[in-house]
Amino acid sequence: MAYVPLLLPAPVSAFQSEVTDLIDPLFSDIHTMLRLPIAEDDGLSAGCNLTCALSLLSIIAGISSKMMHSGLPASRSRKVGARFFECVERYFPWDMEPQNPVDGLRAVSGREAAKALYDAYRNPLAHALGRQEANNLGTIKVAKAPLTEAQIEEIERSTTRPKYPPTLGADDVNAPVRTKTVLYVPVFYWGVRQTVIRALQARPTNVVHAGGLRTMSTLPAQVTTTVAPVWRVGSLGANVPPKTK
Repeated sequence: MAYVPLLLPAPVSAFQSEVTDLIDPLFSDIHTMLRLPIAEDDGLSAGCNLTCALSLLSIIAGISSKMMHSGLPASRSRKVGARFFECVERYFPWDMEPQNPVDGLRAVSGREAAKALYDAYRNPLAHALGRQEANNLGTIKVAKAPLTEAQIEEIERSTTRPKYPPTLGADDVNAPVRTKTVLYVPVFYWGVRQTVIRALQARPTNVVHAGGLRTMSTLPAQVTTTVAPVWRVGSLGANVPPKTK
C-alpha cells in the first residue's frame, strides 16, 4: 500500500501530465505526514498539522499562479490573493460540504472560506511564523489525528467527499465574532486534490511560460521547528487529546 497518484480522465494532455508530475511528489509528502503522530515512536510525536496545512495551501497558491491569471482582468492578474481566491472559489468542492452542523461546527464555504484560508491560514504560516493579526474568526485551529495507510488511500481514491466534519468549520457562521475556526486537514487534503483535478480539467492545455515547468529534486531531510504562538493544534479523533503549539 502506498501513495495514490492523481487520476485524471483520459485523454490526458501533455500540460496536465506535466503539472501532475510536479504535484504528486508534494501530495506524497503530505500522505506520509497524515500518518503522524505515531504513538509507538517517541521521536514521531508531532502531528505535522501546521506543515500539512501550509503544504496544501502552497499547492493551491501554485496552481492558482500558473492557471488562474489568464482568466482574470489584467488589473487583477498580478495579484496573488486574487488568483488564490478565484481558484478556491471556482474549483474547491464546496458543493460537497455538509449542509448541517457536524460536532457543533457549521461549514464555511465559497468566497468567505477562500478569504479565511488566505488571510488566517496561508499568509500567517507562510510569512509570519504563524502569528495572527486581529480578525473576527476566533481562535484559529488546525485539526488532524493519525490516519492509517488504508484510510489515507481511501481519501486519495475517493471521488466523493469523505465523511468528515466541515473542511473549514466555525461554531456560528452568522455571528459577528466567532469563538473558533477549524481547518480539518484530512478532508482538506481530499479537497485540494479535487481542486487540482477540477482546475486541470477546466484548463487542460494552459500555457504556463516559455521555459515550461521544472521539477525539484528531493532534498535531504532537515530538522525544523515551527513557531506558531497563537495556534491551537487539535486532533480530529475524539480519543486523541488536542495539542497546543
